[in-house]
Amino acid sequence: MEIGNGATLEMIENLLDGTTPAAEALYAETAGSATKAAQDAGGNNIASTYATKAELAGAGSFNASGTYPNLTAGEATHADSADSASTASYATSAGSAATATYATSAGSATNAANATSAASATNATNATNDGEGNNIAATYATKAELATVGGSGGNFDASGTYPNLTAGSAQNVSDLYVHYIHGVDTRGGSGQCVYWNAVLVTESSSAVTSLTGAYLRGLGYAEGDSFPMNGYLSRSSGTSAVIVGLRLLASDYLALELVDAEGAFSQFPVASALSVNSSGQNGSDNVRRVQ
Repeated sequence: MEIGNGATLEMIENLLDGTTPAAEALYAETAGSATKAAQDAGGNNIASTYATKAELAGAGSFNASGTYPNLTAGEATHADSADSASTASYATSAGSAATATYATSAGSATNAANATSAASATNATNATNDGEGNNIAATYATKAELATVGGSGGNFDASGTYPNLTAGSAQNVSDLYVHYIHGVDTRGGSGQCVYWNAVLVTESSSAVTSLTGAYLRGLGYAEGDSFPMNGYLSRSSGTSAVIVGLRLLASDYLALELVDAEGAFSQFPVASALSVNSSGQNGSDNVRRVQ
């Protein structure tokens, strides 16, 4: 029976029961079983819109399970997590980046040829900048450079020390002077004379004219301390005693500490000062700069 337009009832029944398939359906909102279609439900051409598995396998190591086990991103301008990126301008976490200009966190970056900033890098074998963004080569001195400071030798040795370091111009170190004192103090009309020697290191180049309690306190001595010196005390009676020190007493008084010919120890008060050069004597302070 012909229904119209050359179609028979048998032809319609064959289409409905699937005996005769639809060779090409350009668009179908609902297709329970469509064996061939040129377009998807959105009207997009399937062949030109979607990539085949063969194309994916050739471009990105796509395997039969539908995953990308060895996917490499050639140029990733922003990647939250890039296990392998040859050029990543920004990567929050990069396990391996040949050229990573900025990495917020790199737990184990074994190859970062150009990492200009890394906030956290547990194991970074190659980096141009430190954690503060300073260029390493321009900021830090190498051991080789330290060993050749000044063109001849910086005295830096393999242990990382400077055994022969010389300070050419130290900004915050005072000049130091050694005072080699040979003092002669006559004790007034008592007929006694004190011949004494001492060495002082001070920051002053001025010659010392006398030792006083206040002066010794300025050197760090306290009441009861003994300032080291040697010499002897000559008496008009012809007896003498060896000087072994100068004791600082209360109220800044001074006393020579003596040992006589019998080995007896005694103190000889010199009031508040011991002169370097009494009138008519040849006592002196020879000052030498040591630093």
